[in-house]
Amino acid sequence: MRVNSVEQKGYANRIMDWKIFVRQDLVVAKASEFFYEFVGENSFRPVSELLLPEDGELLKKAVEADTFQPLELITVLHNLKDSVRNVYLRLEQSEQTENGIPLYQITVSDIHDLENRNLRLEQRILKYRHFMTLEDVYFFEYLIEQDSITVYKYVNERAMNQFEGPMNALIRNVEQAHEGSDISRLEDQLRTFCAHLRNGDDFFEMEFVSGQEDKGIWKVKGARIPKKRDMVAGIITPDRNREKEAYYLTPAARDAGTGLLNKRAWTEYTIEQLNCKDHSTRWLVIIDIDDFKHINDTYGHILVTRSSAEWRRSCRNWWDSGA
Repeated sequence: MRVNSVEQKGYANRIMDWKIFVRQDLVVAKASEFFYEFVGENSFRPVSELLLPEDGELLKKAVEADTFQPLELITVLHNLKDSVRNVYLRLEQSEQTENGIPLYQITVSDIHDLENRNLRLEQRILKYRHFMTLEDVYFFEYLIEQDSITVYKYVNERAMNQFEGPMNALIRNVEQAHEGSDISRLEDQLRTFCAHLRNGDDFFEMEFVSGQEDKGIWKVKGARIPKKRDMVAGIITPDRNREKEAYYLTPAARDAGTGLLNKRAWTEYTIEQLNCKDHSTRWLVIIDIDDFKHINDTYGHILVTRSSAEWRRSCRNWWDSGA
């Protein structure tokens, strides 16, 4: 649909997210007071008569169809007197009824105001991202129908995914991270966590505790999103009262053969440094070893591991010497 250039006169107020509830004949059952103010004595007319003719026909076909599909239009809204507006219009089913009969919902907004509204929304999003960066917490979003979860945290106002995939894959990752230890208690807590998510609980709180010495490792709060009922979202917070050695400082963080940090340790250390607010300069050095795969395929993994360990010691000695 083309955007028509129309003269804005007569009605002076903005048209922004007006809600209009209509019967199947598109006659208004109830609406925003601003809509009634705009159309005046023509409020008894079907909404289809207040649009461009071709768009009015599309509206009628949508409500008459055997299988209803939401409809979106960029069209012209006319009060049939002295004022017209270029508008974005959306037709959808609603939970509102009249005498037990469902009503359709029409939402209209003046497209000349949408750009300004989007700019304001972007500014708010940037503000909230900044706030979310200030807190050392993880966020999660769980989609009920897909049984999938995303875990992320904000670094420099950007979301960095820690995990994204099926719920069962996350469970396997957690179990593998605790392989070799008694995780029966943790497994019970994982089952409880999954039940909260899969049941779509309106609100829940819990703690993940893997042992008596680790009491209060993670505190979890979650809730079902009111306007997005297929999602449960929440926050995972480390216990502030518990001093815990960073993973990258533990022996488990290093490859047994080379002594190099593994992916998890590298990722956690990088995030920690990015979150530092001391304004110090930090450097990231990336070194590429030529033909590494060819050397590995030719001489074997053991030799490559020894060479990597020696290369690591040489780099460390060079760094410590201040050269």
